[in-house]
This record gives sequence, structure tokens and C-alpha cells, in this order.
Amino acid sequence: PDYKARNRRWFAAPVMARILECIKVGGTLTLATNLDWYFVEALKLADVVWKLELVESLSFTKETIPFAKERTHFELKYLARSQVCYNAIFRKTHSK
Repeated sequence: PDYKARNRRWFAAPVMARILECIKVGGTLTLATNLDWYFVEALKLADVVWKLELVESLSFTKETIPFAKERTHFELKYLARSQVCYNAIFRKTHSK
């Protein structure tokens, strides 16, 4: 894991506060990654630091993809390599 670059990861970066200011209460934020350690870290930070409600959390492979097709060229690449992809949807439930 690239723990040295913690401030460049969205859920650990100071800019996350500004991102959340731009989302209305009830709005959602989607996280998609192929890194299991990053996914686990983001789930924890979303809950503990940012107080976001976890709406959905899933992992999938090219055999179990829950979408009609890959959503990004990154997802296409990782699934083609038989990697597991992770997806989470968070909801903002408070104004601060």
C-alpha cells in the first residue's frame, strides 16, 4: 500500500471537506477502486471522520459485475486482469 501518499487519497485529503460542502444533504458520493486496502480505509474514514451514511458496499469481478457494463476504462482494465473491483455509495446526512 502507498501509505506515504495518504494526503492524496480522497477520503484522507483535506479537500474532502470542500467536496462535502458542495454536496447537498441527501446527496451521494460514489467510491470505485480496485485496491482493497484503500476501500477499507475509505469506508472507515467516511464513517468516523466524515460521518457519511453507507448506502451500498460491494465487490465484484468480471463474472459478477452488477452493472450493464464497465463504467470506466480503469474498471474495464482491472476486470480484464481478473482483479476484484470495489464500489461504495455514501449519503451525506448532515450539513456539517
